[in-house]
Amino acid sequence: MSPKTRATPVMEKSQATLDTLVTSNANLTSKMDKLDALSRKMDKLNTSVNSIGARLDSTEANLLLQTNKVAAQELVIKALDHKLEEALNPIDNLENQSRRRNLRLLHLPEKSEAGYNMEAKILSALLSIPLKEHDIEFAHRLGPLVEKSRPRTVIFKLHHLQKKISIMEAVKSTLFELKALPGVKLRITEDMSVRRRKLRDQYWPLREQLHGKNVKTRVRDPGTLLVWIGNEQLKFGCLEAATTALKVKFPDLK
Repeated sequence: MSPKTRATPVMEKSQATLDTLVTSNANLTSKMDKLDALSRKMDKLNTSVNSIGARLDSTEANLLLQTNKVAAQELVIKALDHKLEEALNPIDNLENQSRRRNLRLLHLPEKSEAGYNMEAKILSALLSIPLKEHDIEFAHRLGPLVEKSRPRTVIFKLHHLQKKISIMEAVKSTLFELKALPGVKLRITEDMSVRRRKLRDQYWPLREQLHGKNVKTRVRDPGTLLVWIGNEQLKFGCLEAATTALKVKFPDLK
């Protein structure tokens, strides 16, 4: 080998620069490989996202379809409910016709009656209406006797409808107290079917609020609410319609 030549500073600097470039190139190659791997992962992720998006679109379409089907079924059910109500009306009317001479006596203590004569005496004392034992066709309490429970309701049927009308005009759903039964508040109401009673009872919370405002109300069979505001009479066939309309005049109604 020829005699060694000394590396000049320029050559050393060039060699250092070359080494730096080689190292940088290796680092760049490594980073490019990582970027390629990351790019492939991103492609897979995009594919997954697109797949999920397609499935979501399909699910939304199915949900909309099912929602429309449910809405259509609800309309069918509503129509069937209306037909059922119309079919039940004649049956309910017949039941209420059979009860038209009946009255209910509430809060009468157990074992305080002694045959029909007791009901006749109670009604006569309450209402100052002449009533004899033979005016009552039958009378009985509802359901079995349960100890330590409130008195069972007394159902009695009058022979003549006019007697019932006279009693109801005198009563007007007021509580009465007998001297023979001090502290006992008795009440007389009409007897009607469960269905009709539910139709009428649905209005009671609203009627109580209106009565607190000195607004007169009445429920007419089978389930029509009458409301008098001044000289104006309003009629409502359902609770929702009554509440919506009356809230315009009385915003604090619940």
